[in-house]
Parts: sequence; structure tokens; C-alpha cells
Amino acid sequence: MTINFQHPYYLPIKYLLLIMVLVPNLAWPATLRGSVDRNQITSNDMLQLQLQYDGRAASDQLDLSGLQADWEVLDIRPQSSSSIRIVNGIQTQETYTIWSITLAPRREGTLLIPPISVDGTDSNSISIQVSEQSSDAAAQQPIKVVISAEPENPILDQQIIVTVELSLLSSTQISNINGTPLEIDNAYVEQLAQEDLSKIDNGIEYQIVRWIYAVFPTQVGELTIPRQTFSGLIPARQRRGPFDVFGQRGQQVNARSESVTVNVVAAEEKPGAIWFPAEAVKIEAFWSDPARELRVGEPLTRTIKITALGQRAELIPPLPANDPTHSYKAYQDQPQLDTQIAASSLIGVRNESQAIVPTVAGPLSLPAQTINWWSTNTQSWEVAYLESSIVEVLPAAVSETTPIIELTDSTAITTESNNTVFGTQDRGNLVWKIAALALLGVTLVQAWFLYRRPTITISTKRLNEVAISQTERQAWNKLTKIIGSANAKQIRRAILNWSLAAYPNQPRHSIDQLAEKAKSIEFTQALQQLDRSIYSGGGAALDRNAINRGLQGLRKHAKTIQPERGSALPELYPTS
Repeated sequence: MTINFQHPYYLPIKYLLLIMVLVPNLAWPATLRGSVDRNQITSNDMLQLQLQYDGRAASDQLDLSGLQADWEVLDIRPQSSSSIRIVNGIQTQETYTIWSITLAPRREGTLLIPPISVDGTDSNSISIQVSEQSSDAAAQQPIKVVISAEPENPILDQQIIVTVELSLLSSTQISNINGTPLEIDNAYVEQLAQEDLSKIDNGIEYQIVRWIYAVFPTQVGELTIPRQTFSGLIPARQRRGPFDVFGQRGQQVNARSESVTVNVVAAEEKPGAIWFPAEAVKIEAFWSDPARELRVGEPLTRTIKITALGQRAELIPPLPANDPTHSYKAYQDQPQLDTQIAASSLIGVRNESQAIVPTVAGPLSLPAQTINWWSTNTQSWEVAYLESSIVEVLPAAVSETTPIIELTDSTAITTESNNTVFGTQDRGNLVWKIAALALLGVTLVQAWFLYRRPTITISTKRLNEVAISQTERQAWNKLTKIIGSANAKQIRRAILNWSLAAYPNQPRHSIDQLAEKAKSIEFTQALQQLDRSIYSGGGAALDRNAINRGLQGLRKHAKTIQPERGSALPELYPTS
């Protein structure tokens, strides 16, 4: 029997068979679905948003810019997986990408999680109800965090003490505690201390972790210290089933502080003075060798130390220039800056050293030194004063090889037989001849010693090299600490700061230029991932090991370059 598929009756069957053959090969459009762990939270809670994309996608394809108005993106954890499914003997492979995103509300009310786009595909929108946390609920929270700042109305560049206090309920076991580092726009931030103690509040015992920061505002106006967010895990009791060897994961608890705003006041200007606020300022002077006598033609180093309580060393102004008098010459060294961390304040130290070479014996007067500074305690201008001093300069030391001539008889030079050999006039001529010969001998001896003695110079070349080396080493030590614990923004900023110290005579580098210098594909990809983590609005996982290895290679490259140094200071004993 022959079937005629051209017959009108069989035409639909033919097309149906064709569709069945083509369906497995059709590429259906990818979908993006969003879901949350709950729809009602309080203002101090955090929300878990899960996005599932039916396909493989990179983190830089995730656009979270629509969340910034109502939500803070605290964490992003991407995960890609694939599976194989067999239906009616037909094998298909499914690939999908999941992002777990931790969000925190910026305000109360009905907030919307807008559609999020991945490679042109939008997710569904989700409505979340955010209510105010009651005082009773806040008191019962197993984890709390509070921020305080003092003073509330600082002046520009004044030290603000910011305290972040995390309280953990002692009766509850809380583990895996995580928090965000303190970062403030338009301010310099330095951690001073961390304290661990216990406290009883309304009969309830808490374990306290307290971080103390020194914050220096660099811009006039409102300075906002952002909310600090912490999370922890309360372990659940393990199930008693014989096959349950892992137990439950536990309950996640969260805490968020309120933001704090201070009003930064403009600086008080004073004619001829550089703006320099501090709590206290002291000026001291030291000699490099206090036991050594000061002599004509011999250098001795005098260091003036300026100490500022509650200020960084970089803001301490230089001492006013004092022209040396005719009685001495002075050769200035590069200033040494050191910012020390105390328990409750930063302490800035500036050392200015000067090699002093007296040219005249007798009393040497060194002028007084003054620095104008703004007292944050009295809210007024004050003057730090170093009194003038007078030191005694001894004559130049006489060389031990200089012969001493003694003429014991002023009337006659005689032989052993007491017979006069020369008369008075001849004796006078002989004395002058002997004196002239002695003077000539002394001159020749001194000329020989000066010829053999190397020219003494005080050069800043080595001091510059040491200063640059110390600056690079400090920047490198800070960078290595930040890579291990800080977020992407802090790592990026620390890398650029280190590059300025490592390549002092080269223009400011960008991240791309540093990647090109390293000539490492792994390092380049790690830096690109770092930038994506910053500019995508989230905190994608970073390859910190690859960043560290690439920077170590860059550091070796920087040390092979011999940068140009500044010229040496004038010679103490000019040769011409």
C-alpha cells in the first residue's frame, strides 16, 4: 500500500513530524528569575535575593544599578552549574548561573526590587515591606552595633574619634562574625585600637568588640559616617537521626548601625600662617653627638623635632627658613616624617636635620624657631616656640705633626768652648731663617695632609634613596595587609599608592598600565576582575593570590630601575 503524503489529509501529519524533528534543535530564549527569602523585614534586617539565569553568564553582565536607590548591595556570590536530562530517550544539557545577593534596605516603607538585567534578559520585580524595628525587638537582638563620633562640629583637618561598638549576647553562641570595614568619602581614616571587653546592660551581659578610628575630614560641609553592617551565625542543634551527620546550618543574625553625620567647619585663616590644627604641638632640638665639642671647620648635625598630638605628620608645616650668619654655614637634609599610632590619638612627628659648620671661634648664636598652629582645644591660633641658644665654638684643632720651635737663649748661640760664633745681627738673621724654614715645613705638611684627605661632602642622594626605600616598604607592608582582608576599593587604592612609591620618577600609573608592566595574563585577569567587582556595584570574589603574585613580580621590576636622584648638597670643604 502506498501512502500519498501530497494528499490534503496527510499534509498536517507531515508538518507535525517535521516540527517534532526540529524541536530539540531549537534554541529557546534564556530566562532570569528572582526570588527572596522573605517579603517583610525590619529596617535593620538583611535580605537574600537569588537570581537564576538559564545559561552561562559572567558577573560583569549582571547590572545592579537599579538597586542603588533603595538598597545597599552587601555581598554577591556567583555560582555556575550544569546538568544532563533525558526525556523520551532525548538527552539535553542544561546550564544555569545563580547569584546569591545580600541586600540591606536604605529606608522604611514599601521598597521595590526592580527588574535586573543579564545579557538583555530581565528578571521579575519583587515588592518588599520594610518596617521600623521596635525597641523591644532591638533589645532582644543577639547582635547589635552602634557608631559614635566626637566632636560633632570639627574643623577642617581636625582629628575625629569614631568608635564602632559591636555587642554580642553572652548567653548565645554566635560564630562566623563578618563586618564591613570603615570607609568614609572625603576623609582620611586610620584605625587606632581594638578593644575586647564585657558589659552588663539592664541585667543582660554582652561581649563587646570596640574599634576606635582617627578620621580627618578633607572637605568642608557634612561628613557622613556610613552604616556599619555585621552578621553572624547561631549554630543549630544537630538532628539525632542516625543518617544526619551534618546537622542544620543554623540561624543567620544581622545587625546594622545608624549612620552618623558631623558638620565640618571651614579653617580659620591667619596671614602668613599655614593651616595646621592639632591638640598640642611641641618643638625640641637635639645634637647628633651631645658629648662632642663644636670646633671651627668641623660639622655637627642639629635636629629639630616637631611633635603634633592629634595630627598626621604630613600636615606639619616646615620650619621657617633662617639664613646662616657669617659665623657658620648650614646644610639642610631632607625632612623625616613619621605618624605614630597611640591608643586614643595619632601622633605626627617631623624631624628637620641641619649640618652646622662653624667658621669663627667663640659664641655661636642659633636663632629661635616658631610654628603657628590652631588649637582644637581652645579653638584659637597658638605659637609653638623653640628658644634661641648660644653654643661655644672652639678653635680648629692643631695637627699633632706640627713642630714646636723653642729658642731658649735670646742673646747668643755659642759653641761648647763658649767662643762667640755669631754677633747680634747675625743671630737675628739666623732666627728669622730658621723660623721661615719651619713655617715652610708646616705649610708643606698641611698641604700633604689636605691632599691625602678626601673631600668631605654631605649629600642628600643616599638620604633620598633611604627615604624612597622606606616609603616604598611602608606602602608595600600596608598593601599586603589590605590584600588579605580589605574590599576591592581599598585594594585598588593601595595598589596605586604603592606604585607611586615604587616608581617615584614616573607619571602616575593606572591599573591597566601596571598590568602591562607585569606582563602576566593571570595578573591582568585578576585586576580586571578587581575593577568589575568595584564598578558592577557588588563585591564579587577576588583572586587575591593572583594579585599578590603579580605585585611581587612588579616589585622586583621596580627595584631593577635606578631612578634619577636629586643633586648633592654643597661641599663642606670646596675643592675650588
